[in-house]
Amino acid sequence: MVKVLLADDETIFTLPVGDFLEDEGFEVVRVASAVEVLDRAAAADVLVIDARLPSSKYEGVDSVGKLLRSNRIRKDVPIIFISVDPDTDEGPAAALQQCKIPAGRYRWLTKPFEHTRLATTINSELTRLRGNHGH
Repeated sequence: MVKVLLADDETIFTLPVGDFLEDEGFEVVRVASAVEVLDRAAAADVLVIDARLPSSKYEGVDSVGKLLRSNRIRKDVPIIFISVDPDTDEGPAAALQQCKIPAGRYRWLTKPFEHTRLATTINSELTRLRGNHGH
């Protein structure tokens, strides 16, 4: 079973999204902070991370940057950032660049989105990064 780490500080979001993903056959671990992301990401097969976790404006992006720099996640682990409109300021692009997260290594979904879109994105990223070789 594919383990999804779902990181968002809003339970009103993580509860229904996590339940939907579980109904789709994923194992979901819900966390609400960057510290928990850093602690639990190594065991995940997919990261779905709110770019704007509560401690700082782009703490979700920063935590993923730390994981990548320290090789604490595998190269075949999809990274899907979720947040409000990333085009409202230069923040997300600057944060991604500052944290040295290479283009092509992540996808971005803008809230709100259909739960089916997240499941489709997860599956397409798993296929893209792992091919047909499995895990």
